Amino acid sequence: MIEEMRKKFFVADWDILGRSYGGMLAVLYAKSFPKPVNKLILDCPSLYFADSAVSTAKYMSEYFKSVKKESALVLCEDILRNKETGKTIAIKLLEMLDEVEDMKVRNYLHNISYEEYCERIGMNDFTGTDWNKCERHLMKLFDAGDMFENFLPVLISLKKAVLLLNGKYDPACSENQKEYILSNCSNIKQILFEKSGHFPRMEEPEKYTESILRFLDAE
Repeated sequence: MIEEMRKKFFVADWDILGRSYGGMLAVLYAKSFPKPVNKLILDCPSLYFADSAVSTAKYMSEYFKSVKKESALVLCEDILRNKETGKTIAIKLLEMLDEVEDMKVRNYLHNISYEEYCERIGMNDFTGTDWNKCERHLMKLFDAGDMFENFLPVLISLKKAVLLLNGKYDPACSENQKEYILSNCSNIKQILFEKSGHFPRMEEPEKYTESILRFLDAE
């Protein structure tokens, strides 16, 4: 669909930005259609779902300890102990996240409130129907299973210039994934956002924009 859109708008070549789990889609597109892709920007990417789930469980375990929620800690420990892959770990991750009562923590925010986050992404306009659609599509992705593949080796095979954007307090792009990407990509630049969680584009917008424009302008 992305490639068809490029053709219909007569775009000869372009730079791709993928954030969060969308990083998988960006990497997969660049692998499938390398010719029109110039540069790749990965914004707090998760390129291996199982590893991100384990990282998130570690992150949330500290929160659950602070609020003394023992039942939720059991869910975290189950993810950390068993380290499953595929739909099983995805369902367990959702169950664990449902136990998070602080929505700022639940959405991996650091420098802005949950209310600011909702306003900026237009979440206040979401209806029950919208949320039901999201859940149905998510379950379809879970059932298809493609999103549970490890896309880290795919990224390394691309041989493209990569900009890696990381929030200091983001659990989704784990330390394992960052280390792998930085160690194996031959042409990579990393920008760390010291005041951000999973949303540096909202939490440090000026630095975010400047970093991307500087990367795109570089030869």
